[in-house]
Amino acid sequence: MSRPIHSLFSRPRVRTPDARPRRHLRLEALEPREVPAGQVTLHAFHDQNQNGLWEPAEPGVGGVSANGSDYAHPDMFSLTSGADGTATTAVMGTTFMYSASVPAGWQTAAGMSSASGSFSVAGGAHTVTLPLTAAGGAATVWVTKVADAAEPSSPGLFRFHRSASAGSLPVNYAVSGSASNLMDYMWLSGQVTFPTGATTVDVPVSPTDDSAVEGDETVTLTVAAGAGYGVDLMAGGSATLTLADNDAAGGPAAAVWVTKVTDAAEPSAPGAFRFHRSAGGGQLTVNYTTSGTAYNMSDYV
Repeated sequence: MSRPIHSLFSRPRVRTPDARPRRHLRLEALEPREVPAGQVTLHAFHDQNQNGLWEPAEPGVGGVSANGSDYAHPDMFSLTSGADGTATTAVMGTTFMYSASVPAGWQTAAGMSSASGSFSVAGGAHTVTLPLTAAGGAATVWVTKVADAAEPSSPGLFRFHRSASAGSLPVNYAVSGSASNLMDYMWLSGQVTFPTGATTVDVPVSPTDDSAVEGDETVTLTVAAGAGYGVDLMAGGSATLTLADNDAAGGPAAAVWVTKVTDAAEPSAPGAFRFHRSAGGGQLTVNYTTSGTAYNMSDYV
């Protein structure tokens, strides 16, 4: 018996297991990378003793600008110091590089008008400290008291000093204290000028004598900011003198007593008493009582 032709040349196909490993791809949403938040503070100050360290008496320098950017992230900051020399901003980043420029009249410790550097916001905050000095040999100015003042006519004296004696230099100052300008002493204008070559200049305080019982008062001069100089607060940014009052407070100005000058006689010869005091001064009112065998308003007027 013969077989069908297809049975001689074909066999049933048998599927065998695939020995190759199968690969799987899984997609997951990634959490955004956390960038640390921090704070940057700029502190520019007048380094009066030039030790590179801020002292509480050293004033800030306003108008200093600083710009920075993070190395790894697109975060930037921009700061400009205020009148106290400081400015603060929040940042998102870790390590920053910065550049700073200082206003006219100031320079860095290296004698430059700009500074640059880098820092890390470790612990969440960093302060960029810029010690500055006056540029071009500009003077620093301070004031001291030389003498107190006293009524009626003893003047007091303030003395202004400067560290360099180049040309003429106008200096501004503020007037304060318990005594009143123009009322208790002659007018103080708020500005004094150093002559060319001078390192000191005096400002007198001439008291105005009055009869008011005021007690001792004070006059204070404070060096104010101005062009061409810095204020040396460590040597003396302000000074105070005392203006002594010659009208004693709280009682008579001196001891008082009375003496008889003449007796009186009818019909019209007047008698006289004389009151005395041990020291002069302002107007003084003294009380007295009457007694004796004659009657006031009946026997005499």
